Amino acid sequence: MKVCIVCFDEFTDIDVFFPWDLLNRVNLIGRIKNWDVKLVGRSDLHDAFIFSRR
Repeated sequence: MKVCIVCFDEFTDIDVFFPWDLLNRVNLIGRIKNWDVKLVGRSDLHDAFIFSRR
């Protein structure tokens, strides 16, 4: 199964990394084969909220 998490500018850890971490654990703990989690967005790089407020 392929799972995509959409990234956008000014994302937070809760928006992106928390679900990515939880969904990746399915593969490690559940030992489900063909489980793939990807981060996708419109560009190669996106600015996190913490770095956009200077």
